[in-house]
Amino acid sequence: MTIKKKIVVIQARGGSKGIPRKNLRLLGGKPLLYYSIKNALNSKYNLDVFVSSEDEEILNTAQKFGAKTHKRNLNIADEIIRKELI
Repeated sequence: MTIKKKIVVIQARGGSKGIPRKNLRLLGGKPLLYYSIKNALNSKYNLDVFVSSEDEEILNTAQKFGAKTHKRNLNIADEIIRKELI
């Protein structure tokens, strides 16, 4: 029997028009990003949890909470380009 891992990718931009740096803002004493990572890691499924960001502080925070990281190019993290891709 082969056990397949599932991958979860949490996209966390450093820039935000609505709430600047919202992924690092504290909620209940933890960065907002923590809750997404925690829920994914505590899933009943065997998940590889990745955080994708162009922001080094977000990537470091994600590693601190147990996620793997993927450094995104700034040009694909831009809101205007993201809208064109959707």
